[in-house]
Amino acid sequence: MKHLFSLICLLFVTLCFGQSAAHKPYFEYGDTTFYIGQKMVKRNIFFDLSNGNVIADYRTILDSLATFLVNHPTIKIEIGVHTDSRGSAKFNAPISYRRSKNLMYYLEDRVAPSRLSAIGYGETQILNHCIDGVKCTEEEHQVNRRVEFKILSTE
Repeated sequence: MKHLFSLICLLFVTLCFGQSAAHKPYFEYGDTTFYIGQKMVKRNIFFDLSNGNVIADYRTILDSLATFLVNHPTIKIEIGVHTDSRGSAKFNAPISYRRSKNLMYYLEDRVAPSRLSAIGYGETQILNHCIDGVKCTEEEHQVNRRVEFKILSTE
């Protein structure tokens, strides 16, 4: 199981915001140290546009996350979904929220709902210059389309 999670960790780009080496990690898993506030980012989890459901090919990633959470029953996470800036902010905010809720519902089959929170960020946290009205390539837009699993607490 540790090896499976290590492979999943390779799929995620781990970002630590506001964390210093002086912070005491709350636990270690394999070769990975996890901190409160740490985010695991997965790009290109694709959703059906019409209903926001995650496409079956990406359920393996979610199943691995569920297994990790089952094995660590005190961890609480935030599921944050981000869009690119195409489409209006008025469209992107609710669709990202609906997608985050769908991911949460999927995980709830194995993880208590009280350990999960869903947030749709829409296009409010763009990572590059691709804001409304700026012409960007598909690859540049992909940088902004992401799902972040943020560790909120261990209790």
